[in-house]
Amino acid sequence: MGRESRWIPHPSTWRSIRRAAGVDVDVIARELGVHPATVYRWEAGDIPTGDRLGRYGDILARLAEAAS
Repeated sequence: MGRESRWIPHPSTWRSIRRAAGVDVDVIARELGVHPATVYRWEAGDIPTGDRLGRYGDILARLAEAAS
């Protein structure tokens, strides 16, 4: 208990959400403190772990909302 439930979109949509929002992968990588290649790997199906998954999900949720 005490853990906040976060909305995280299905991994197959991650790239399309970012592109629809017009955001470059470098922006996301910088915000998360990872290399852009890491974000590309996530978009290809490698799932981030731990806190990064939640933080990445938060970014994707913001981008999805902004693109709609």
